[in-house]
Amino acid sequence: MKDFRKPLRRVLIAVAVLGIAGCENGDAPLQPTTTNPALKTVNGVTFVPLRSGRSIAAAGERVQGKSGTTISLDDATLVVKSGSLSVPNATITMDAVNDGYLTFQFGPNGLAFSPAATLTISAAKANLDGLDPGQLRIAGASDSVDDWQVVGGTYDPLTNTVTVAIDHFSRYALCIE
Repeated sequence: MKDFRKPLRRVLIAVAVLGIAGCENGDAPLQPTTTNPALKTVNGVTFVPLRSGRSIAAAGERVQGKSGTTISLDDATLVVKSGSLSVPNATITMDAVNDGYLTFQFGPNGLAFSPAATLTISAAKANLDGLDPGQLRIAGASDSVDDWQVVGGTYDPLTNTVTVAIDHFSRYALCIE
């Protein structure tokens, strides 16, 4: 009859050696290292990518904004208050940017609002692997320059959206802060 203790002893020694090697950082517990390799950072702003196989509605929308309006695509909504446009009767455009991120371009470029308009971007199609949704924000940039800056925003876990007040048109995208 074979003695099973010798192979068992070898397995236990191997497990013990691996356990000791894994604790080289002292008594600190091992932390999961979940990262999102699809993140992109431009000008210090980290963009949240779309989940694999997802896209945002590229078809734009145009509306007359003279008396205030709501303009929507599947993944974003803009609410402009009546009387807030710097150019009365402006034709407002909203287009999704096909860049692999939740990015939208609004026009006409530079159109200003007072009081501010409200932009809401959905995170439903975002790849949030390893990210804290509570850190989602919205960033803005000029139409032709990658001068991205975090504008701000508040994440709503009930609707899985980020909402921010904006006072002019340019490009806006979902980011993490």
